[in-house]
Amino acid sequence: MPEDPAHLRREVKGALRERMHALRRALPAAARQERSRLACETLMRLGCYQESRVIALYSAFDHELDTTSLLEAAWSEPKTVALPRLNRHTHTISFHAVRDHKALSKSPLGIAEPQEDSPTMDLTAVDIVVVPALAADARGHRIGYGHGHYDRVLARMPTATRICLIYDFQLLVELPDEGHDERAHVVLTDQRVLDLRARDGRVRS
Repeated sequence: MPEDPAHLRREVKGALRERMHALRRALPAAARQERSRLACETLMRLGCYQESRVIALYSAFDHELDTTSLLEAAWSEPKTVALPRLNRHTHTISFHAVRDHKALSKSPLGIAEPQEDSPTMDLTAVDIVVVPALAADARGHRIGYGHGHYDRVLARMPTATRICLIYDFQLLVELPDEGHDERAHVVLTDQRVLDLRARDGRVRS
């Protein structure tokens, strides 16, 4: 019997998740801090960031590339900053406007999330959404944690530039992808920037 291609893709994704989890956890704290600083500084030099007014970020956990410096820089500018909150009943994420660390609290998973009464962000108003990943490729495809939270919410951000922020060792040549996957427009690491918007017919900025 021929093997099911969809099953093979799921197996490959699962193996890649395990490998990337291990590589991230093996990265020394000082290297993680320095790589995060470099990536965030690069992102802040992008024209699309400098021109943006509404930015959706993520709070790092489990050794993800740390966005703290990016978050604090955006708060110091005339920008609206939104962070995701996971609804554990519907398994969906929503973005909420936050102005400082005081508006955040730890989720059961240990992620700094907006408090429940934080204003909900209109997703169609978001200019940039910075997306975490366990791996990404040069086409803009990414592998997350397997729940599809970001794929669903990105589909509802029609005007946002999607920036996948990862360590350089998380950038692979090609990942298995599926029809429901939402691609990033920019893949940014601590060493390089892959701007894929021209391939999508989007104007670079």
